[in-house]
Amino acid sequence: MTKFARHKHEVITNNDEALEIVTALGLLDEFLKEQKLFGEAMFCSVSVRTYKRHETHWILAGYFHKSNEKTEKGFFIAIWPKRLFQDSILDEAVAGYERKFGIMKLKDSHHDVA
Repeated sequence: MTKFARHKHEVITNNDEALEIVTALGLLDEFLKEQKLFGEAMFCSVSVRTYKRHETHWILAGYFHKSNEKTEKGFFIAIWPKRLFQDSILDEAVAGYERKFGIMKLKDSHHDVA
């Protein structure tokens, strides 16, 4: 799995890299179930999961869907080192996404890192 920055906040927008992390954290099935439930035809949506059980980082995993074009949908990861940020940073990030995009479903994930 990708090594995360130890001294700063980081956002990974490369779909392949973000998908690898989502899968390693055990979150992919949650996103796929939601996608199946809500369908691919939705316009401009963002779904996120918070992940607090990583040893060194707070993680927000997300899936965005602007259209059915491959370049208009995919995964992203936002990461904050625990030694520099409190877990409230996840609440702040989620609130920001809610204001900007609206969120279909929010859930704290309690999986261990794979």
